[in-house]
Amino acid sequence: MEQITLNIPDNKVSLFIQMISDLDFVKIKERKKVSLEDELTPAQKKTWATIKQGFEELKMVEAGTLKAKPLKDLLDEL
Repeated sequence: MEQITLNIPDNKVSLFIQMISDLDFVKIKERKKVSLEDELTPAQKKTWATIKQGFEELKMVEAGTLKAKPLKDLLDEL
């Protein structure tokens, strides 16, 4: 028995599965969903981690557990 790996756009997977499931000789294993983060390059992962950290800090500021720096102080540092 042969096994084939296919890359199919997310919006076409359901249609493709529906089409091949009618073939009696095709056996479909459990589908693994790959997250977008798993497909990032190391540089993109680093950038994404920085962005996520920023959002976490924003949540903490909004919750009052982290004190925000005034914009004037931030601009003065530049």
